[in-house]
Amino acid sequence: MVQISIEQIKSEFLSLNSIKELKTGGQKAVYKAKHSEFDDIVLKIVTHNGNDPRILREIEIIQENFFPNVPQLYESGTIELEENSYIYIYEQLVSGSDLRTVMELKEKFSLSEVLTFLHSLLETVVALETKSIVHRDIKPDNILFDNQNKYWLIDFGIARDLNDVSLTATSANFGPHSAGYAPPEQYRNFKRLIDSRADLFSIGVVAYEMLHGFNPFTQGANSVIDVYLKTETLIENPLAIPGDTNNELSAFIQTLMQKNHTYRPPSAAMAFTWFSEIYNNLSKTEEKQ
Repeated sequence: MVQISIEQIKSEFLSLNSIKELKTGGQKAVYKAKHSEFDDIVLKIVTHNGNDPRILREIEIIQENFFPNVPQLYESGTIELEENSYIYIYEQLVSGSDLRTVMELKEKFSLSEVLTFLHSLLETVVALETKSIVHRDIKPDNILFDNQNKYWLIDFGIARDLNDVSLTATSANFGPHSAGYAPPEQYRNFKRLIDSRADLFSIGVVAYEMLHGFNPFTQGANSVIDVYLKTETLIENPLAIPGDTNNELSAFIQTLMQKNHTYRPPSAAMAFTWFSEIYNNLSKTEEKQ
């Protein structure tokens, strides 16, 4: 992987100061910095290919739309370093940690925390659905939990615009996904079946993990094939959620996690409407206690 020094960044990005490395690995180098116009930002540099079509599509999706609970993309472009071209992105800084890190410190989450999570992510997926966009990679690593207890969805690297040409070959055995969070139709590359219901499945898995303390598909799996088998065959234990007296939330999460996409809510909008009723009922119950 290409190594980019702080000094190189200072020389290329004259509008930045107070630059600190946040993460380097995979396909991106990520830094925190202060920008002369945008103030606190995240600088992302794609370190493997300056013309990666997935990165270009990710930028297009975020830059041309405003989605709730998704960090704003301020600016993007290319830079030349050592005779190579790299894409850079200025993005809104979210102060906090990714949900995976929070999960490692905290075994289980409270009912109110999970309700907040579901409200935020469903609200985002509803907005994505109106633009025919499927994120396809909702997992704790791609969710930020900020200092105001708000959840943010990041990393649209494998997002699919259903109105655009697919970047994955139809003949490919597997579609882009994260095993343990993607539904069967997604990792099996059944393109015609993929829509916002794939994101609903992933949200359900994350909510289950927050409440139960583990991912039912990855726990005890010895290989990625084991994860696929469990995803398609495992019947998850019903969730016993303190405060969910009538098992409304438990039933909702179980429905999101249905293996067959036709058994999930038919749209993100309908899922959000159903959840809103649950949210109001459980919020009233909590207020009385």
